[in-house]
Amino acid sequence: MHLDIFNLVDFELIDSKNMPIIASTHTESAFPNLKKSMPAIEAAGYFAREIDQTMFENERDDKMWSFLVKVFTGLDQNASDRTRLNDFFSQNREELIRVSGY
Repeated sequence: MHLDIFNLVDFELIDSKNMPIIASTHTESAFPNLKKSMPAIEAAGYFAREIDQTMFENERDDKMWSFLVKVFTGLDQNASDRTRLNDFFSQNREELIRVSGY
């Protein structure tokens, strides 16, 4: 079993001595169109990095999580059209600033 990058998964954790172990997973969305488009992958990486640098470790932020799922879904839907992808990226880069509280 392995987890791919840019997948939305539901998983179950089991406690162990040192750290939790992923016991089962279910892919909710694999974002297949996003993964076929290098510009969409670059955009997804940008948002993932920015959010990773903005959030504190182990801090739950439902608003930010919802934003990230919305972005990945939009990137997946717009991956084949470079103009729409660029517009979507620009709009959501501005939204990221707002969601981050700046």
